[in-house]
Amino acid sequence: MQKNTPLKRKKIIKFSGFEITLRNPDDFTTEWTGNKLIYEQLASAWMRETPPDRPMFPLITGVHGSGKLTMAAHCARTIFKSDFYIQQCSAAISHEDILFTKPFTDHQRRVHATAILSSVISGGVCILYGASRLNEDAWSAILPLLDERNYIESYSLGCRFCPHPDFRLTAIIDDSESDTELPEYLRLKLLPKIAMPPPKPEEVTHTLSK
Repeated sequence: MQKNTPLKRKKIIKFSGFEITLRNPDDFTTEWTGNKLIYEQLASAWMRETPPDRPMFPLITGVHGSGKLTMAAHCARTIFKSDFYIQQCSAAISHEDILFTKPFTDHQRRVHATAILSSVISGGVCILYGASRLNEDAWSAILPLLDERNYIESYSLGCRFCPHPDFRLTAIIDDSESDTELPEYLRLKLLPKIAMPPPKPEEVTHTLSK
């Protein structure tokens, strides 16, 4: 059973004349008891051999309920001692929506960061949940993070955010939301592809007994 903990006070930073309130990381305690080989694939993808190296951006696929989110969260917290931020994806999210939850206005230079921007700034792990639902406008904001440009850009604020060295990202897609729905240029960036097998009966029994 997942155990929720009290919310922490949100962190506020100043950037290029703007006040940005960062989202609290997701915080639940859970145990991963699934396939160790799959777990090790994810951990290896996020490893950096030397400081200049960047982690890879794996795509995790599998049937609904197979433990994709639990594995990513557990790996972030246990292996990398990192906070994790779950970005719920939908087709309605625009370029700026993927960065800020409250719109910027000229008379109020305060914005609230989403999960992905909060993880970029703080150095946490961003989990794009249901990534195939995002439209190309939202992906256009994320794409520079996945290549040599290494930044995420806000048009409304007119600034770029370079990721913290400990920033990591993974995209999660259910088998019912085929990764073929992703454009080829994204499939080439979201590597390696990690296919999660359905949970074994004993794994389901262990999880339900918690």
